[in-house]
Amino acid sequence: IRDKESRLIMDANIEIPGQGTQQTTMDIYSVGEWQYIKMDVTGVGEQWMKMKTPAEYSQDQVAQLTAMMESSIKTTSLGTEKVNGIDCYVLEIVPDMAALWDWLMSQWGEDPTGNLNVDQFDMSEIVKEFGLKYWVAKNNYQMIRAEAEMTIEMDAEAAGVSADELESMIIQMSMDMSFSNYDKAVDIELPEEALDAQEITP
Repeated sequence: IRDKESRLIMDANIEIPGQGTQQTTMDIYSVGEWQYIKMDVTGVGEQWMKMKTPAEYSQDQVAQLTAMMESSIKTTSLGTEKVNGIDCYVLEIVPDMAALWDWLMSQWGEDPTGNLNVDQFDMSEIVKEFGLKYWVAKNNYQMIRAEAEMTIEMDAEAAGVSADELESMIIQMSMDMSFSNYDKAVDIELPEEALDAQEITP
């Protein structure tokens, strides 16, 4: 949906044996036909990039998460909790692994693993830990919060490099999203520095 605006902030920790842990923060603004991405990488600093929003890109996070729940392998009720004063059902989802990966990559806007070709792997072999939880309002069933975590362990072949360059890599990704003000207009203010962002091709 091209006439909508959104902002998404994500953190990821990439642990490479012998090289320590690299923390990456991404701040993604979707405005009109463009996505503006600020990356803050440990030891590198901040970088701004922009790219045309893919035609298939959807800003409707709730619809994407709901679709993943509908295609899940297993859904477990964890009881109820209050979120921002709203009584919610808490659901733990065991999603289809490929669907979870596709969704996470759609949030990043690019593959943080270095263009991992997931088609040649059984995702259950490289994804060592994952979790997906939803908080759904009891009164109207609207999604109020979603939390996703994933730990990936890759060898040199999966990373697309030689064994001399990399023995293994551990990537930890986490997302915690809150939803409110349904059906209300929002105003996303794009930082000035984003206007000078380097254009990239997805």
